[in-house]
Amino acid sequence: MFHVKHTRLQASILDHDELRTGVNGWKGVGRGCCENGIVPSLTVSIPVRVWQWIDATVDNTVVIDAADGNEESAFIGLHVRQCGWRAISSYSGDLSSIGWPPDDYPLSIVLHRNHWIWVRDELERWDEISSPDPDSRATESRRLITSALGAG
Repeated sequence: MFHVKHTRLQASILDHDELRTGVNGWKGVGRGCCENGIVPSLTVSIPVRVWQWIDATVDNTVVIDAADGNEESAFIGLHVRQCGWRAISSYSGDLSSIGWPPDDYPLSIVLHRNHWIWVRDELERWDEISSPDPDSRATESRRLITSALGAG
């Protein structure tokens, strides 16, 4: 049973590889990830340094939830990460040695409102383990998302 789940998750990860165009480059793919005109989306501008924290947190969730058989959460996490990769593709300047735009570059991340709520909840879930200080990227991430959800 887990093998089937792993295969489907693996297929989603392969979609990410199709976006790559070399070691440090990405190619853009159409409209934003969640802009389908049917379900309302919310665009949040997030500095790269903050998105890196979100991306890492979501990556942790995907791995744990996939192993635990929580397919829905794992798929949402993969989708959120793919939307981040697409946002990164909008940057045309020099990338860091590991493929990121500069830390303060504002990424416009487009997700469905429910996906933003999921991201916020996952940040809170992992905060219970890490207990970050009030000036951390985790706290800044939650503030940006909560503010956008309140305005949107």
